[in-house]
Amino acid sequence: MTLVQKIQHLCTERGTTIAALERQAGLSRGSVRLWDKNAPSIDKVARVAKFFGVSVDYLSGVETSSDIKAQNNTERKLLILARRAVEIPQQQREQLIEYFEKTIDIYLEAKELGQNDKA
Repeated sequence: MTLVQKIQHLCTERGTTIAALERQAGLSRGSVRLWDKNAPSIDKVARVAKFFGVSVDYLSGVETSSDIKAQNNTERKLLILARRAVEIPQQQREQLIEYFEKTIDIYLEAKELGQNDKA
């Protein structure tokens, strides 16, 4: 699988597009599709790897896809959500983070109370 094919596969798997990747990773519009003909700089590959939460080694073919799938799926989903939130205005993004933190705190407190009731 070529670099561009891997990127397209990751886009499909994560519910995004190459155009969105280019925008959010600060790459020139249409540049990724040219990478089959002209190899990109390591900096650009690193930006794509960071965007998807994978290693440069995975994108370059040193690691296999099974190595990537072995990572924590919940963490991967949270990273994807965080990247999608980039397009939300800063103030609303901060509110969402606050709600999320409070929700987790409430859950953990309830879980702890439930465990104490059983003891």
